[in-house]
Amino acid sequence: MDSVDLAKVISMVVLFVGTLVLGLFPIWIVRRMKVNSGNKEMSRGIKNVLSGMLCFGAGVLMATALTHLLPELHEGIKELQTNGTIKSTLPMAEIIFSAGFFLVYLLEELVHKTICQSNCDNGDSDSSGPSTISGSDQAIVDNVSVTKNRTASVVVHHHDHHHHVMEDGNRALPSIQGLIIIMGLSLHEILEGVAIGLEQTDGDVWSLFAAVATHKFVITFCVGMDMASNGVKTSLQISYMIVLSLVSSVGIGIGMGLSNGTTDALVLTSLVLQGLAGGTLIYVAFFEVLERERTKPSNKLMQWATVLLGYLFMIGLEAL
Repeated sequence: MDSVDLAKVISMVVLFVGTLVLGLFPIWIVRRMKVNSGNKEMSRGIKNVLSGMLCFGAGVLMATALTHLLPELHEGIKELQTNGTIKSTLPMAEIIFSAGFFLVYLLEELVHKTICQSNCDNGDSDSSGPSTISGSDQAIVDNVSVTKNRTASVVVHHHDHHHHVMEDGNRALPSIQGLIIIMGLSLHEILEGVAIGLEQTDGDVWSLFAAVATHKFVITFCVGMDMASNGVKTSLQISYMIVLSLVSSVGIGIGMGLSNGTTDALVLTSLVLQGLAGGTLIYVAFFEVLERERTKPSNKLMQWATVLLGYLFMIGLEAL
C-alpha cells in the first residue's frame, strides 16, 4: 500500500470513529445535565446554554450550505454550461438548491399529515371524532396534541389511550426530523468522501481530510445535541450516527475505486445531489432549529449571537 492509499485509509477510519464519538457524546451530556424537551425543572442557565449550542449548530449548517456547497455548485454548473453539457442559461445552481429545500419541506409536511391522520383515525369510535379548538383554550382540554411545537390548535381526546397515541406521534416527530437531517448530511458527506478518494497525492489527501473532518465533527456534535435534547430514542440516534459515520468512509472508498477520468454525466449527478443536500441543510437550519429555538424563553440576543458565531466559525474554517 503506497502513502496515498494509506492516507486515504487512515482518513476513512478517523472520520468514522470521530463522527461516531462526537455524535453520541451529546447523549451523555444531556443525561448528565438531566435535560430533555419535557424537563420543566431545568435551570434557566442550562436552557440558555443548550439553546446557544443548538443555534450555533444552525449557524454552522447555514454557512456549510451557503459558503461551501452553493459556491461549489455554482462552479460545477458553470463548467458544465461552458462545455455544453448544460445548455440552459437559467440559474441552475440556485434552482437545484431550492429544489432540495422544497423537497424536504414537502416530505416533512407529508409525514406530519400522515401522523395526524393516523392519530385521528385512532380516535374514540363512540364519539363523533376529535374536535378542534383554538390554542387559547388549552387549559380546558383533557389531552392535547401539539405538532412541531408551533401549532395554534389542539385536539381533544376523552380517553387515556388516545392520549398515549398522540404522545407516541409527537415523540416520533423528532426522530423523523432527525432522519431528514441525516439524509441531507449524508448526501453532502459522501460527496466529500469521494473528493478525498479522488486525490492523487498524500499531501492533498491530508489537506482535504483536515477541512472535511473539522466541519463534519462540529456539525455532527451539534446535530447529536439537537437529537438528544429533543427526545430522539437512544437506539435511533445511535443508528443515525452510525450511518452518518459510515458515509464519508464509503465515499472515500468510492473515490478510490473511480478512474481519474470522470464523465460529465457523473459530475452532473454529483452536483445535483450536492445541491439537494445544500437546500436540505438550509431547511433544517431555519425551520427545524431556529424556528423552534426562537419560540423558547431563552435569551434572544444570545441566540442571535451564537447563530452568527457558528456561521463565522465555518467561514473561518473555509478560509484556512
